[in-house]
Amino acid sequence: MTNEQYYDLIKPYEDACRALITRLEILNHTLYGDKSASGPIHNIQSRIKEKRSMEEKLKRLGFKDGLSSARDNLQDIAGARVICYFVSDIYNMAGVLKNSRTW
Repeated sequence: MTNEQYYDLIKPYEDACRALITRLEILNHTLYGDKSASGPIHNIQSRIKEKRSMEEKLKRLGFKDGLSSARDNLQDIAGARVICYFVSDIYNMAGVLKNSRTW
């Protein structure tokens, strides 16, 4: 996979990560109506898998290196980690995201 192909591949993943993080930040401020309470989210992190890591994983799994192979066979090209203060907050956030009509 060339660098240009890699950057074309990750563009939609970067956009999706930005949209998800924005949605999570909005939920963090609005999920609890009490202005004196902090939101349920302690930290949000995201990442896009690096080109070299994609190529190594495809090789390790026995798939051909390339744009379509990465898109079809890798489920971890992008990822987000949301750390909440309480376990119940995790389930509340997940429920709100699942029921959201904007996704």
